[in-house]
Amino acid sequence: MNGRNFGLDALRCYAIASVLLFHSHSLFGDGYFKSFLMALVMVDGVTIFFVMSGFLIGNQLIQIVRTKGLFLTDLCKFMGRRWLKTLPGYYVMIVVLAVIQSYQQVGLGSINLYEYFFFIQNFNKEMPVFFLESWSLSVEEWFYISIVILLFIGLRWCGNSLKSFMLMFALSLIVFSNSLKYYYYNFHTQQDLGEFMTFFMNRVVLYLDRPALGLLAAYFYQFHPQLFKRSRYLLLSISVTLILTILILFSFAFDFGKSFEQQEWAIGSVRLAHNQFGFLYLNLAPLIVFLILPAVFYIKPGVHWIEKIITFGSNKLSYAIYLVHGSFVLTILVPYIMVNYFSFAGKYTNKLSFLLYLFLSVSIGALLYFFVEKPFLRLKKKIAILPSPSSVASKTIGANLNLKLRG
Repeated sequence: MNGRNFGLDALRCYAIASVLLFHSHSLFGDGYFKSFLMALVMVDGVTIFFVMSGFLIGNQLIQIVRTKGLFLTDLCKFMGRRWLKTLPGYYVMIVVLAVIQSYQQVGLGSINLYEYFFFIQNFNKEMPVFFLESWSLSVEEWFYISIVILLFIGLRWCGNSLKSFMLMFALSLIVFSNSLKYYYYNFHTQQDLGEFMTFFMNRVVLYLDRPALGLLAAYFYQFHPQLFKRSRYLLLSISVTLILTILILFSFAFDFGKSFEQQEWAIGSVRLAHNQFGFLYLNLAPLIVFLILPAVFYIKPGVHWIEKIITFGSNKLSYAIYLVHGSFVLTILVPYIMVNYFSFAGKYTNKLSFLLYLFLSVSIGALLYFFVEKPFLRLKKKIAILPSPSSVASKTIGANLNLKLRG
C-alpha cells in the first residue's frame, strides 16, 4: 500500500466530522443529542480512528520488514517518525491548557501532569478531567510501542515468521482486551449509563482491541490480498445489516420523550440495562469498522477537486482539529466568546455557538498544523527508513531474516 488512499481519506474525514458533531450535543441539549446518537452510535469517529490506525501502522510495518529485513534502527526510526507527527501538537496543547487553568486559578488539583507526557494518565484507571480527549491518544501510543517492541522480540529472538506473528499479535490483543472488558462488565457494573461509559471508555487496556482489529485487516490485505478484495462486498453487507439491526432495536428501546439519562432501554417486556447497552456498543462498534474497511479501501475518487479537499482535510488537519476541538475550543473559547461578545444572541445562542465551535475548531486546528506540526513533518521526511549500517554481520542476519519473512 503506497501513497494516499481516497477511501481511507474519506473515512478519516467522516471520523473527524462525527467527532465534532457528536461532542457538540452539549450546545443543543437532549433533542440534538438524540438525533445524532441515532446516526453515530455504532460508527463513532474515535473508533474509526483506532481501527484505521491499526490498519495503516500494520501495513507500514509489514512493508518495512518484508522489504528491508528486521533492524532495530529501522524500528526506532519508524517510532521517531510517528512521534514527530503526534507528539509536538499534543505537548503544545498540554502546556496551553495547563497555563489557561493556572491563569483562571482553577489549578490541576490531584492531576499529575507528568502522566500526560508519558501517556499513562488513563492506562488502567479513570481518565482525569484535564484534556479529556487525550485518552484516545494514549491508546494509540501504547499500541505503537507494544507492536514495535514485540515485533522485534518475536521475530529476532523467538523465531516467529512475520505472517504468523502479525496474526498472533492481533488475535492475542483482541482476546486480552475483550477479556478485561468482560471481567469489568461482570464485577464493576454501574447502573447509570454515563458512569458505565466513563468507566469503560477511558482505559487504554480496554481499547487495544480496536487498533488490533485494524492490524488484523492489514494482515489479510498483505498476506491474503485476493480474499481481502473479493470479500469486501460481503463484509460491507454484513456491516450494514448489523448497523440497521442495532439502530432499529435502538429506536424501539429509546423513549424520545425522556432525556438520555432517564432511558429505560425497554423493548416490549425485555429491559436492556444501562451496562448491557454500553457493553453492546463497546464490542460492536470496532467490528463494524473492521467489516467496512475492505470496501472503503477500494473506493475510487470521482471528482478531482473533491479528492483534493478530502485529502487535505483528512491528512493535514484532522489530527490538529481533534487536539483543539474539545477541552480548548468547546470548553474554554466558545463559552468565553459567547458570554463576553454575543450575550445578545438570545434564542440563537445554541446555533451561533455551534457555528463558532466548528469555525474555531477548524481555524485553530489549521494554525496548530501550519505552525507546530508542519515544521516537525519537514524533519520527519528527512528520517528515511533505511537498512542498518552495512556490517558483514548485520547484512548476514538481515538476509537470513528476509528469506524467512518473505516465506
